[in-house]
Amino acid sequence: MPVSEDSYLPTRDPAKRFKYVPSNPASPHWYDVEAFKRLVYSHIGHHRHEGGDDLPLRAFVRQFKGLTATSKAKAVCDDFPEIKLLSDFEENGADDMVGLLLDEMKRHTDAPSHATLGSVGKEHFRERFEEYYGLLHSFDYKKMQGTLHTGMPYVVEFAIAELAEEAQEGELFTAVNYSPTFGDLLERVMNLGENRIEMRIPRSAWVPRDLRFPHS
Repeated sequence: MPVSEDSYLPTRDPAKRFKYVPSNPASPHWYDVEAFKRLVYSHIGHHRHEGGDDLPLRAFVRQFKGLTATSKAKAVCDDFPEIKLLSDFEENGADDMVGLLLDEMKRHTDAPSHATLGSVGKEHFRERFEEYYGLLHSFDYKKMQGTLHTGMPYVVEFAIAELAEEAQEGELFTAVNYSPTFGDLLERVMNLGENRIEMRIPRSAWVPRDLRFPHS
């Protein structure tokens, strides 16, 4: 496939939503305590040093997936009567309470499902194979999904095509969270808990691989 300025543009129709995007509410389950503290104190720092709003606790909680309803946010915030604004975590010496807030937010919401991460899909891979290389001798696709030790889901997609004899030599392409990577970050062996994958790639194959993990 020739490399050009179009090589890294999306090949899916952007009008058809198929993945999580930054404008979607984040799940509290995507955070551990340290990451959540950084988020809270970044809001406080923005208020103190850049003139941003000192967010009310309830307004902050309602930014998260599963907590946008007034009743859900109220149920969480009622457990922290002394915290009215985010800056109260700092002013009242309540740093440890940030972790308790995260626990309560997780308790009142469901963890993200694999569907939240989305997928590229078998047909889309096949279409790209045929667009780049023409007639295919064979094609196969595999999607794996599981759960990390943190309880968060992951999705891994593999597609492989054996090219016709007259086609150019095949290539390996990898991506993480829908973004291409420079080189194979997983090399030849990937270990995801009990799911161990060993790849043997013939020279006449073109193989895209995409992984998705939740991230804060």
